[in-house]
Amino acid sequence: EVRLRRGRCAGSDWPQEPDFIVAAGLHARETVLGRASVEILLGRRAGDREWTGCWEMPGGKVEPGESRPGALLREWQEEMGYIATVEEKPLVALPFVCKQGTLMLYLFRVVTCSGRLKLDPSALSEVRYFTPAEIFAMPANELIPSVRPLLTAIGIRSPYPDAG
Repeated sequence: EVRLRRGRCAGSDWPQEPDFIVAAGLHARETVLGRASVEILLGRRAGDREWTGCWEMPGGKVEPGESRPGALLREWQEEMGYIATVEEKPLVALPFVCKQGTLMLYLFRVVTCSGRLKLDPSALSEVRYFTPAEIFAMPANELIPSVRPLLTAIGIRSPYPDAG
């Protein structure tokens, strides 16, 4: 059984102000395949941008004047057509560096998710649920680099000794 735990929120120990802030959502559904387990919703990035074709936790940049949970709700509706509710406090926040600069990524637990899937083709080409084992088994070039560290920070570990 996989249990989510809150990670340590980074921030004060990050040496610089991030160039932008990103909110991502963790939506996990319970499955019963002989024992209790979870599957995590990932989206395949579309468009002409960094990591196109890679799987990511759906979310996006926080706009000026927007709350982090509000940005996540907006992004889920714009990119997937889903109406979601999220916990106000993030599970974890971690700093990352990418081509556009530095970012602080906040991961929120998506509590409910409803509506009919309608993908924005400029944002995501598909969405799918994966088990943690499937995520950790993905080749590095198929997964956005932040996914594994975020999962590890909230207590979801790889079943494979060499995966990160």
